[in-house]
Amino acid sequence: MANDVFDIALDLSIRYFNQTLSAYVDIVADSFEVDIDRGIQVEQGVFATGAVGVATVKLVKKNLADFLGTPGYKAGDLFDIRYRPTPDTAPTTYNTIYAGYIQNVSMGYINESGTLEITIVANDVMRYYMNQVLPTYSSPTGTVTARSFRNCMISLNSALSTASTFSPSGTILNPLGAGASSTTQLAYTWVNEPAGVILERFLNAELGWAFGSKSSPNTVSYLARTDIDTKKAVTFNTANPTVSNVHFTNLLANGTFEVNTTGWTSGSGVTLSRVTSQFYMGVASMRVHGGGSSTNYTTDNASTGSGFAVGTKLKASMWVKSESGNQNATIAIRCTDFSGLTVYGTFTSAVTAVNASGWTQVTVTGVVPTGTQVAALRVTGIKSGSGANAIYIDNVKLENLTTISANHFCLDSINLSYDSDILVNRAVVIDSMTGVRTVASNTTSINTNGLRADEFPVNLDNAGASTYATLASRIANAATLKQVYGVVVPPIRDDGKIGTIANFEIADTLQVEFAQDPLPALQVVTLISRINHVITPQHWEMNISLWRGI
Repeated sequence: MANDVFDIALDLSIRYFNQTLSAYVDIVADSFEVDIDRGIQVEQGVFATGAVGVATVKLVKKNLADFLGTPGYKAGDLFDIRYRPTPDTAPTTYNTIYAGYIQNVSMGYINESGTLEITIVANDVMRYYMNQVLPTYSSPTGTVTARSFRNCMISLNSALSTASTFSPSGTILNPLGAGASSTTQLAYTWVNEPAGVILERFLNAELGWAFGSKSSPNTVSYLARTDIDTKKAVTFNTANPTVSNVHFTNLLANGTFEVNTTGWTSGSGVTLSRVTSQFYMGVASMRVHGGGSSTNYTTDNASTGSGFAVGTKLKASMWVKSESGNQNATIAIRCTDFSGLTVYGTFTSAVTAVNASGWTQVTVTGVVPTGTQVAALRVTGIKSGSGANAIYIDNVKLENLTTISANHFCLDSINLSYDSDILVNRAVVIDSMTGVRTVASNTTSINTNGLRADEFPVNLDNAGASTYATLASRIANAATLKQVYGVVVPPIRDDGKIGTIANFEIADTLQVEFAQDPLPALQVVTLISRINHVITPQHWEMNISLWRGI
């Protein structure tokens, strides 16, 4: 039976292009370590500088043939790393996560283990794009349109593709979007200058991005500023690809009582009311008042499901506070048919002590029995005496621990920063040709956080689509102390399948959600600026750097 469970050792492929065979050949080893690092570099928190994408692969082999004979792979060969996303249902389909050229091969024999250790270092097309020296290059001349950012990128790529020492098969320039250029470049001639210097000038003026493709060894992808604006102009929506530490959706329609107590019913002698004098989070909680002589008093929520698969694991939780003195409380999941008359099983938490001085969490988990169609909650307060008393409950949840959306990725760790050193609320943009300075300030940020100024030398035609004043204003008005710089994500899901995040690309839009009860969740829409894959036969980790751009 096909289940598409991912096995790194079997479903990851490391290949080189064998020129004799005119075909890609897998490199087989007893063990391996893969480290891929590619994307853009962010300078001064503003400029997206091109960077070489590097793959370092360390192989361990008991067979010494690669050393004693000829390994086949060598410097200059095409090289890629790919994986099978659905190894059972589509075993010949692969996604490529790195494509480039072998830069260096080194080997060493380890006496203690009697094994050969091989290190292959590969670079992507950005190595050529950044380092190729052009004997002479003149950027486009003529009208504002002729000297647009896009036309300058096309012109530079053409010059690089025809350079005699460039990559064997030339380069392809891939626009990731169709937005208009935001800047007009000044016509200029460079002599014996690395292409990276010219590229940086174009990108800095435009605030554009450029990087090597993960799946095509000769392709450079780039974005104009308008393309970046389009990608980041997304409203946070849980249906979009999201990295989060909030892994499961609350099945309860009303567990916070911010508006009312709808959905909850009271037991005998019990009164329910929404109160704002007590709350764990938000502005309200539900008061469950037991006025009868019975020690136990209850409230129920008939949480309806459309049927639960056998093996579904549910978790119920709530925060509880006693109105007076010490009491106890429990929460239970009742698994029934749609009518509620047939009970297939009940899971009840441990009897938990609660008091009037603070909030206490009560939880229970259980695997639903066969036939379960409805999972209903019952909250019970247990008085220490026979007199009237009450408990307050808040942030009540019923979570399906088995189901996670295909667009939801678990967060291992997050790189958050609140740092005034990264803040620029007064931008001084300097014409690098004339030295003329243009200043823009974010008054609100300055009044709130203090003055933080920085200088940004660029070069563009001030009479074009975007001016120095436009650039200064964008930088200053992007000022924020809070930044989400990156996340660490395991691409292999809890069900053993590999998530689609493994195939994400630089400049893809990615949402980040980070929550800690009772605080409101941080929800950010951002762009992927760098991807670092760290892979062994036992573990795969993605370190994703994030940046919203300017």
